[in-house]
Amino acid sequence: MQQRGFRGPVALVLALLPGLLAGCGPSAVDDVNAPALREDGRALSTGEPYLVRDINPLGQGSRPEAVVVVNGTLFFIRESGPSAGLWKSDGTETGTVLVRSANDFGSARFLTDVGGTLFFYDGLNHALWKSDGTQAGTISIRDDMPQVVATAVVNGRLFLLTNTSLWVSDGTAAGTVPLQSDAFTSARGLVAMNGTLFFSATTSAGVHLWKSDGTASGTAPLKHVSASELTTLQLVPVNGTLFFLVNEFNAIDDSLWRSDGTGEGTFPLKEDVDSFASLVASNGRLFFSSEEELWASDGTKDGTVHVASLDYPLSSLMATPGGVVFSTWRSDQGSELWKSDGTEGGTGLVMDPCPETSFGTPYELASTRNAAFFLISCNPGSTDYALWKSDGTESGTGLVKDGPLRISDGNSSIQETLAVDVNGTLFFWADDGVHGLEPWKSDGTTAGTVLIRDTVPARAGSDPEHLVAVGNTVFFSANDGSNSRRLWKSDGSAAGTTRLNAYSTDDLTAVNGKLFFTQGQTLVTSDGTNAGTVQLRTFSSPTGAPSILSALVDFGGTLFFTVWDNTHAELWKSDGSAAGTVRVKELFTGFSGKINHPVVMNGTLFFIVGDFSERLELWKSDGTAAGTARVKLLLQKDASINAAGVRSMAAVSGKLFLLLQPLSSKNLPLQLWRSDGTEAGTQPFPELFSKTKSPEALVGVDGTLFLVSGRGFELWKSDGTVEGTSLVRQLLPVSGNDYPTLGSMGNVRGRLYLTLYAPARARWELWRSDGTVEGTGLVQPLELGEMNHPNAYSLATFVEAGKRLFFVNDGGEGREPWALPLAPVECPIGLPAVEATSPEGARVDFPAFQRAGDVSASLPVSTSIASGSLFPMGTTQVTLTASDPAYPASTCTFSITVQDTTAPDLRCPETVRVEAPGEAKVDYPPATATDAVSSPVLEYSIASGSTFPNGSTSVEVKATDAAGNKRSCSFNVVVQPEPQGCGCGATSPSAALGWLLALIPLVARRRLLASR
Repeated sequence: MQQRGFRGPVALVLALLPGLLAGCGPSAVDDVNAPALREDGRALSTGEPYLVRDINPLGQGSRPEAVVVVNGTLFFIRESGPSAGLWKSDGTETGTVLVRSANDFGSARFLTDVGGTLFFYDGLNHALWKSDGTQAGTISIRDDMPQVVATAVVNGRLFLLTNTSLWVSDGTAAGTVPLQSDAFTSARGLVAMNGTLFFSATTSAGVHLWKSDGTASGTAPLKHVSASELTTLQLVPVNGTLFFLVNEFNAIDDSLWRSDGTGEGTFPLKEDVDSFASLVASNGRLFFSSEEELWASDGTKDGTVHVASLDYPLSSLMATPGGVVFSTWRSDQGSELWKSDGTEGGTGLVMDPCPETSFGTPYELASTRNAAFFLISCNPGSTDYALWKSDGTESGTGLVKDGPLRISDGNSSIQETLAVDVNGTLFFWADDGVHGLEPWKSDGTTAGTVLIRDTVPARAGSDPEHLVAVGNTVFFSANDGSNSRRLWKSDGSAAGTTRLNAYSTDDLTAVNGKLFFTQGQTLVTSDGTNAGTVQLRTFSSPTGAPSILSALVDFGGTLFFTVWDNTHAELWKSDGSAAGTVRVKELFTGFSGKINHPVVMNGTLFFIVGDFSERLELWKSDGTAAGTARVKLLLQKDASINAAGVRSMAAVSGKLFLLLQPLSSKNLPLQLWRSDGTEAGTQPFPELFSKTKSPEALVGVDGTLFLVSGRGFELWKSDGTVEGTSLVRQLLPVSGNDYPTLGSMGNVRGRLYLTLYAPARARWELWRSDGTVEGTGLVQPLELGEMNHPNAYSLATFVEAGKRLFFVNDGGEGREPWALPLAPVECPIGLPAVEATSPEGARVDFPAFQRAGDVSASLPVSTSIASGSLFPMGTTQVTLTASDPAYPASTCTFSITVQDTTAPDLRCPETVRVEAPGEAKVDYPPATATDAVSSPVLEYSIASGSTFPNGSTSVEVKATDAAGNKRSCSFNVVVQPEPQGCGCGATSPSAALGWLLALIPLVARRRLLASR
C-alpha cells in the first residue's frame, strides 16, 4: 500500500522534471569538414634529376618583330619570350625599357610615327593602339578593326589600308573610320608622297594603282596596271616621283613604272626587269639591278639609263651618300664590293672584303646619312658575321667590328627592316654568341659599336622535341643555336649526347633497334651514326601534290607507314633497306584524309583513315595486301557533323577503344567506341563513356585502360568493362575557370606516366600512376621558362631509355634535356596524410613497395626510418634503398605527412540559473576541452563574472587547438526574479525541486488518513 501510495508523487515529480529542467543541456556544433585530397605540389624523386647536356649555351635574345623611330627614340616589338611587349630605347642601357607587356595586346605590327605619337595595330585582336612612350599612355583606340595590311601618314593623320577599304584615324575611337567600304577585294603597299597616298588594289577588272587625298571622294583608281588579279606592285617614292615594280603572275620578268599622281604621268619606264631586282633611292634617283646590269632613273624615260654591265648578277644594293654600293661574284675573284654614282665612269670596284676566300657576300642592314652598314662572313658555311660599312670609297669602306655577330638564332633570321638609322647612328639586332639576338648600335667605329642592353638575361635552350627511345639511347631534335634544328642522341651522359647531321626530322619511330624518321617526303633510317643515317626513299605524288608520310609504327619488328596525298593513300613497310621499302597495298583513291593513330593488337595493325576530315574509317592489316581492309565507317559528314577526328586510340584485353570527336558548330560531345576488330563488333560504348564522366583522353598500360575526365582531371582505370571500371583519384584541384591541360600519356615500365599543366601552380608537371591512390602522384615539376603555359604540348613530353626518364626542363640553362635516374624499387607517391594520435605525432606503417618487373623479389630493401616508427608532426622524408647494378639509381624518397585536422572534444556546462530582481553578476562553471595533440585554448563570448541581464542569455564557447582546428558549443545563463511566496512563482529548477520533495510526505500523509 505504501508503494502504491508512494507511486503517485514520484510519478508527479518525474513528470515535472523534464519541464523544470528544460534547456539546461549544452549544444555542440562541429565545424570540421571531411579532409580533401592532399595537394601539396611536392615531387617524388627517384634519385635526383640532372641536366644531361647544355646543348644551346647562347642567350635567349629579344627577337624583335617590328621597329620605328619616334622623335629620336627607337620603339620595337617583341612578341614572345620573357618581357614580350612594346619596348623603347634611347641607345643607353637604362633608357632601354619595356613600355607595355604583350599580355595586353596580341600580334603588334605596323609601328608608325604620327606627329610624335606611336601608333600600332594588334592583328590578333584587330585593335588599333597608340602610345606616348609610357605604360599609362599606351592605350587601345578601337578594337573592331578589319585586318590591316599597311599604314602611312599624311598631314598628321594616320591612314590604314585593309583588304577592302582605306581607313583614317585622328587617334580617337570616333575619329577612326573607313573612307570607303568594300571598294576593292585586296590591297597592299600604302605609301605617302607630296601629301597624297598611293597603293595598289585589286578589283574584278584587275590591279590598279590608286591614290587618295584623304577624303572619300578623293580616293579612286589612278591607273589600270594589269588584268591579272595576282599582280603585285612594289612602291618606292623618290624625290616627288613614285616608282613601282610590277610583277605579273607567271611572268618571267617585271616592269618598272613611274607616276607623278596623274593618269597621264603614270606609265612604264622599262620592261624586262629582273623579278629579283632591288630598288634603292639615293641622291634623288632610283637605282635598280636587273640580273647582271645596273640601272638608274630620274623618273623619265630618257633619264632611265643603263649604268653598267657586269659578268655576274648584282646583289645587296645599298644607298651611300654618293650613290650605291653593291656586291657581285666573279669565278676568279669570288665576292667583291662595287660602287656607283649612276654613271658608267663612276662605277667600279671598291675592294675584295675576303681576299683569301671566294666568300664575302654582304648581308645588308641599313644605310645612315653617312654610310651603308652590312654584315660579311669570310668563312664558308659559317653563321658568324663581322660588321662593315662603306661610303662608296675605298678609304671609307672597312671593318667596323669583328665577329662573331649572328643574325639568326637557328630558327629565324632578323629582317632588313629591323636595322634602322636613328639620327646617323645604326640600330640593329645581332647575337654575339653570348646574349642572343639583342639591340646593338654603331656610330661607324669599333669603340662605338656596342650592345645596348641584354633585354632578356636568360639562356635560350635547345627546346628538345620528338623524344623517342631506341634501346638505351634516346633520340630527339634540338637546336644548338648555330646549326638550326638537328637530330641528336643521348645515352644520359653529357659526353654521350651528340649531334647528327640530319635536319628537319619528324615522326621519330623505333623499330627493331633502329631509328626511322621522315624528312618531308623522304623516309630515313639511322643506326645513330652519320654514316648509318640513310635516306631510303623519296615519295612523289602522281598528281604533283605533296606526299605525306604518317602513321609510322613497329609492327612485328618491321616498320609500317602510310603515304597519302589529296587523292589517294597507300600502306607501305620497310625493313630498313631501300630494296626492302615496298608498298603493301593501295588503300583508296579519290578521297583525301589524314592517316594516323596506328595501334597493334593481337598481331593485327589498326589505323585510322580520314582523321579530322569528312569521312572517318577504321582499317586493319595483317601485313599483307589481302589482309588489309576497312573494318568500319565510323563517322561521316551529314546534317549534324561537318567532320570527325580521333582524340585517342588504345588496345586493352583484346579490345580496341577509340575516343572520337565529331566536329560541328553545335559543339557535339565526344564519343567512346569499342571494337573487337570486326565490323559488327565495332560499336559506340556510351555506358563506359557515361560512367567515366565524358573522358577526354585514354591510353592502355599493360592490360589496363586509363581514362582522364573532367575539369580537375579525374583518373579512371578499367579492364574494358563497365563493371571493371573505377575512379582512381582526382589529379588536380579545380579553381574558378582555370582548367588543367593534358599533355602526353605513356607506358613506362608498366606504369602510366602523363604530363599535366596545373593552373594553380602555373607549370607543367610529370605524374605517375599504378592504378592506386597511393601509387598516383606528382613525380617531377617541369619548368619550361617562358613556355610555361598550357599550349606547350610539344615540350611537355618524356621517354624512358636506359632506365632513365628523359624530359625537357629549364634549370637556368634554358629548355634542355634532363634525365631522372630510375631505381629498381618504386617509392609510394600518393600517400595520404596520417592523423596525429599524440603530441609526438603518429606511428605509420608503410605500404608494400612496388618492384620493377625485372627486379628479383629477394632484392634487399631498406628505409632510412623503419615502418611502424613514430613520425613527428609535419612532413618527414624517407629514403628507400635498393641496389641493382642494372639500375642507375639505388634510392628514392617519399614523404610521410602527419597532420592534426581533428577538432578538440568540447563540453559546455549546463544552463546556469540565478535569481535576482534585475541584472546580476554571474560566475558560471568553465567548459571542458580535450585534444589528443595539444592543449586547446577556450574563448567565451561573455566572460564568467560578467553582468547578465534579466532573462536568458546564450554564451558561445570556442575551443581551438595548436593546429587551428576549432569546435564550438553554447549554454544559457538565465537571470530570473526571486520567487514571491511558493507555488508557481518558484521558477528556479532547484527551488521547484525542493518544493516538490517537501510535498511528497504531505501528500502521502493525506492519502494515509483518507484510507482510514
